Amino acid sequence: MNNSAKILVVDDERGMREMLAHELGKQGYRVATAQDGRQALERLRDEDIQLVISDVKMPNLGGLEALAAIKKINPDVEVILATGYATVDDAVEAMKHGAYDFIQKPFHIDALLALVEKALEKRELKAVVGLYEASKAMFQTIKLDELLPLVARLTRSVLRADEVQVMLLNDGRLETAAALGAVSLREGASLVHPLRADGETFGELRVGRASRADPFNAADERHMTIFGAQLAQAVYNARMVKRLQEAQGRLIHSERMNAVGRLASGVAHELNNPLASLLGFAQLLIQESALSAGQRKDVDCIMEQGQRCKTIVSDLLQFGRKREPKKEVVPVASLVESVLRLARLDIDSKRIQISVETDDPDAAILADAFQMQQVFLNLILNAAHAVEDRQDKRLAIKVASGSGRTLIRFTDNGSGMPSEVIGKIFEPFFTTKPAGKGTGLGLAVCRDIVLAHGGAINAASAPGQGATFTVDLAAAASRKTETAHLSET
Repeated sequence: MNNSAKILVVDDERGMREMLAHELGKQGYRVATAQDGRQALERLRDEDIQLVISDVKMPNLGGLEALAAIKKINPDVEVILATGYATVDDAVEAMKHGAYDFIQKPFHIDALLALVEKALEKRELKAVVGLYEASKAMFQTIKLDELLPLVARLTRSVLRADEVQVMLLNDGRLETAAALGAVSLREGASLVHPLRADGETFGELRVGRASRADPFNAADERHMTIFGAQLAQAVYNARMVKRLQEAQGRLIHSERMNAVGRLASGVAHELNNPLASLLGFAQLLIQESALSAGQRKDVDCIMEQGQRCKTIVSDLLQFGRKREPKKEVVPVASLVESVLRLARLDIDSKRIQISVETDDPDAAILADAFQMQQVFLNLILNAAHAVEDRQDKRLAIKVASGSGRTLIRFTDNGSGMPSEVIGKIFEPFFTTKPAGKGTGLGLAVCRDIVLAHGGAINAASAPGQGATFTVDLAAAASRKTETAHLSET
């Protein structure tokens, strides 16, 4: 029996209102009263009422008219009508408008209490069916971005809440993953349920109502527990499926990259010998004094295109080798400085403004200096290409350290890239450069090198807003830090 339910007694006779409020209160029910139908509707809009006991004959707005209005406001509210002047037509009309039952005055209080209990049991059964339907809906999707907003809507409906927040743990902190409503949980009534599955707590479900005068009851708490458990399992399942899909995607990508690497290496080796012969003969030809100006120009073209082929072959070999990095402590500042020296000719010729910022001048990474130099150089040269059509050409390099990681960001003010390009730029042989201007291997090689270092590389961009490439690597104690530590010991 749901003795914590809130019941609204509507009667124009004060004595009847007080008697029913007293008797229902003795049973543990929370009771509100109204003297006519209009007042009843006002209470119903402001409070969470589960059951209405209403007289039929009242001034202003009678019981039958109030019944129709109540069902429009909240169809889940059960209504018991009571009158001393009942007719068969009244009873039929009451049932047509959705009344739970009809009782004639004078009635015995025990009969009314039994009727109240049955009406509330029916309402509880409807709520359980609602929970079941909501749970079914939750388990019909395994996509978190679809599931979480759906959960918020279902929770608000099932628990008749004004505000819903689905909070999920991210790096040890609770963050809002989905929300509805704008009521502060501190100002009204609220319930919080942990999201836990397979021994792991990964979030909370929070619901709130606007007024403390309308608290959640025991039935609401039961529903919250059931719904919260179903939600936790649904979210857990969705997250596990997402992880499996990501792992599968990484495995497929790895296999594809290995296959491409083997193919690239084989092609490079086949091209290397004839290419070396071509460049050798071109070098001999260029030394011939008998060449005319036109012939010399043709040989120069052969040399230039041969060198370009040599660069492509070199990239193919690098991509196919996947040499394990020889890691050592590398100061980031000196690494960036050395790369900028290598790229100086390209930077100066295009008049690019370079800025370098760091929150720790002694920041260091555990890396293969040669391989990481290759990564940084590639990112700087890509940025130089991206800004070459800009009047104001800028590249900002920022180094940030914290929580055992070092982030190196390369931000240009170029034309940017759409999302469909961002998703492909680390794939081998994908390039946005014109034909003959790029191999599409540079960023693929960078990605492989960074991954081999246990790091990550990503790109963020939008059309017209430039691009930022971020290299995330494990931090290492700099030589200065190591020296200071040794001197202390």
